[in-house]
Amino acid sequence: SFRGNHIWDTQPYSDTHPSVGDLAAATYSAIYCYSGWNCINCVAEEIKNPGRNIPIAIAVSVIITVITYLLVNLAFFVVLDAQTIASTDAVAVTFARATWGRGMGAVMPLVIALTVFGSTCVDVLASSRIFFAASREGHLARFMSFVHVENSVPLAAVVARCILSLTLTLVGSVHFLIEVSILLGNVWEAVSVVSLLLLRRSMRDAPRPYRVPTVIAVLRLLVCVVLAGVTLVQVRRYA
Repeated sequence: SFRGNHIWDTQPYSDTHPSVGDLAAATYSAIYCYSGWNCINCVAEEIKNPGRNIPIAIAVSVIITVITYLLVNLAFFVVLDAQTIASTDAVAVTFARATWGRGMGAVMPLVIALTVFGSTCVDVLASSRIFFAASREGHLARFMSFVHVENSVPLAAVVARCILSLTLTLVGSVHFLIEVSILLGNVWEAVSVVSLLLLRRSMRDAPRPYRVPTVIAVLRLLVCVVLAGVTLVQVRRYA
């Protein structure tokens, strides 16, 4: 299969004229895939020596993820032509069938399901800590700050997060949920960056084990605002 190299086949893209909105919409899934990097902030309280370990964890995980994604997509475009990639609903399964036969094509959905399960576990771990912290500060129901008596896990927050997730699966399509989650995520991150900048002025002498350069914070704020605006326009398609 690797003998038929399609990586330099640009003919299928010669007559395409994507708009700015189309290009932005095409990046949503990619942004969603790379959004796991910010989960580490939610569990920073439980990390030893965060000033040292958080930057290392972010740098190493992002580099590994970027390299892995690039190599996987490169393999897809080497083996499969553009028309096949555009027409299939499961590129990884089609790739496995074309490369290793129908047997591996049947196994690939299981591999994908395991990766999704791993991502779900990480999301439950990280997002439940937000519920826990908000409840501890009095912003949510008090019971969400309760922890298990034996292992100190915020079990009530975990259950509440799972119930909310199951409810959201009943609303709209997967693409709608992804775009809305990106919109809310960007708004959340923009508010967080604004809070960071305000705290640096109001609490100049507060201890900061890990300090993000102001230039990077401002750049991130601009990116969040632009992405939130473009995403809001795209989400209106479902109205």
